[in-house]
Amino acid sequence: MRTILVVDIETVRLENSDKILEPFVASLRGVKPRKTKATSLMQMVSEDEDKADIALKKAALSPVSSRIACIGVLRLIIDDHNKVSDSLKIFICDEDEENMLNDLKALITPTVEFVTFNGRSFDFPFLMYRAAILGIPLALPMSSPYNGRDNHYDMFVHLNQLSNMSILSSMIEYVGLGKWCEHFGLPTKPSIKNGDISIEDMIARKAYDELKEYCMGDVDATAFLFTTFIGSIHVNSRYS
Repeated sequence: MRTILVVDIETVRLENSDKILEPFVASLRGVKPRKTKATSLMQMVSEDEDKADIALKKAALSPVSSRIACIGVLRLIIDDHNKVSDSLKIFICDEDEENMLNDLKALITPTVEFVTFNGRSFDFPFLMYRAAILGIPLALPMSSPYNGRDNHYDMFVHLNQLSNMSILSSMIEYVGLGKWCEHFGLPTKPSIKNGDISIEDMIARKAYDELKEYCMGDVDATAFLFTTFIGSIHVNSRYS
């Protein structure tokens, strides 16, 4: 039997995020955009828009200038035949970030395994930074690149390696969760990027039911992808 925690977080800018980022803004103004195969962030905005302003728009993605809004967790019990024998949804949301991190910490045992979508690059580093500055020891695996030998299965990395979508075009470097949901016929949700929804607005309105639905939608989708491809994911012998 294996215990899996499928984890996803939502984040929100700190009220004084602009002030917090001031030491970095001067450096950002002189930064030249990196050239990538796909359209770069700098090419997606008007030429006269200040590069520092662009960075500030993404402030909610950095644990330096933002905090955890909520943590969605789905605890799965996987039997010896790679089937889900039990599950429990856990939505962690509190006005005190320290309480949320301690609630997550309480779910982590020495043998638990983690499943995320882009957790190696975003969710887990974010959680570790926020925990560190609050003095909370949080044992989350973040090794990168994905090597299949630890207890963290990042479906973002796993699926993009497995599908080899980049062979279709050099412009496709990775496929996000929304596209995988569309591919598998899973429900899609409003986009923060397109301005369809705002975590800051939900927090301000205390619309925690809406926040829960939004966050747990990603958790459910990630869990579906994991259980669909579980047979292709290496199982660490420590947990088998």
